[in-house]
Amino acid sequence: CNNKLVSTQGEIVIDKNAGRLECSGWVIDPRENTTADRVFVQVNGEYFAADYGAPRPGVAEYFKNPRLTDSGFKFSLEASRFEDATKISFIVVSQNKTYQYRPVDFWLERR
Repeated sequence: CNNKLVSTQGEIVIDKNAGRLECSGWVIDPRENTTADRVFVQVNGEYFAADYGAPRPGVAEYFKNPRLTDSGFKFSLEASRFEDATKISFIVVSQNKTYQYRPVDFWLERR
């Protein structure tokens, strides 16, 4: 996020003076072994749709599955949306839209 690699689940470090939080990554639907339908970001009880479907050929290559090529996401939020937030959650909706995965939470650390 904000050009810093988030290599483990747990914490996202953001610049306390940043005007926006910008994140990108990849998400798949592991039950169906394909891309998900959509990704939401939850901050302070509000849900925001991430842009989903960006090309991530490295994901497809790593998993040896061409169906995962368009698994990239990105989102951008104004600072006012997360200034009091202590965590951010990613919510993934399955490809067939019949279930959503348990939210993946990251704690926000301001430095």
